[in-house]
Amino acid sequence: MSPFRIVLVIALVLLCGSGPSKDLSPELVQLGDLRTEVALDGVGSPPVIFESGFTGGLFLWRPIQSTIAKHTETLSYERAGLGRSDPRPEPRSADEIARELHALLAAEAIGPPYILVGHSAGGLYVRVFAHLYPREIAGLVLIDPATEEDYERMKAQKSVEELQKMGMSSGAIGQWRALPETIDQGRRSWPLPVVPTVVLTSDKPLGAWPLETPEDMQRWRDSHNRLVANIPGSRHIVIPNTDHLSILKADEVNEQILAVIAAASAKKKTPAHNTRPFTYRHPADGS
Repeated sequence: MSPFRIVLVIALVLLCGSGPSKDLSPELVQLGDLRTEVALDGVGSPPVIFESGFTGGLFLWRPIQSTIAKHTETLSYERAGLGRSDPRPEPRSADEIARELHALLAAEAIGPPYILVGHSAGGLYVRVFAHLYPREIAGLVLIDPATEEDYERMKAQKSVEELQKMGMSSGAIGQWRALPETIDQGRRSWPLPVVPTVVLTSDKPLGAWPLETPEDMQRWRDSHNRLVANIPGSRHIVIPNTDHLSILKADEVNEQILAVIAAASAKKKTPAHNTRPFTYRHPADGS
């Protein structure tokens, strides 16, 4: 078994137990001619929308989603070509993913404003969504998010052929091919709406690419520090003794999502689309 598959299997066992939840069973939602795998739970506002990492796995959200669903409406899903969701034509860029999620929310009659929760690549995808639909955002929770600069580095390290040999799914491979577009779209996803925002960072190496060594983790933390510096009013919390996968089990994640829900609810009288002039400072600029 490849290292990639080993890490994924361990993650599924640690985070999800032995099988699907009986009280949070995903369903297949028809959007035009294609189906999307969706898990819905809870009632209330603002709804919390979960965006998974690069290879998907909506059930990775199960413990968190079940907790948050006690307080409000929630949705997690598999992007096209991942899980049981039907594939869609390439390019599988961040803009396309954001627009597809927007269509899914409309189809499910889940109205804005939304709190978007993104893990890893999902952190980049929800940033692009928030920039495209700023009037519809109530809050952002970025859990160990990957940034454009992280993906530039990773793309230089692994080819499509190498990732295919590691067992990456065709849906994820499509996203990898679209990284040049996604990186550019991420760089253009400014300003973000001024809403309650928190960035949560792990502090331990995963022991596998791309967060294998302490040096990898230092670059990861540095990219998060630059990200936070570019989001006015955002908070940055490093969660000790967690890696890129185990961070999803940390109680602090639930607490911070609930804190953003509370802060967003307190701001209901303030327009969620309020933004301020802002210019992104790319690391290459020396800022």
